[in-house]
Amino acid sequence: MNNFLSEDQEAILDDRPEKAETWAWVVDQTMDKAQTAYIQVLIEVEIPREQAENQCKNLFAILKRLLLVLG
Repeated sequence: MNNFLSEDQEAILDDRPEKAETWAWVVDQTMDKAQTAYIQVLIEVEIPREQAENQCKNLFAILKRLLLVLG
């Protein structure tokens, strides 16, 4: 389902497939919007776009994993 999750985490989500799919969709939509806003804020404070995108990519990958598992 997701490249960010381990097999154990996948098993947890597979126990409740409908809810997991809906939750994954909500997390994806929310994280996309949050990433865009985060990058815009970093650019506003004069952090180079490439650096902002790299930092955002790493941070949001971790946050997404946590939200999917905890959801």
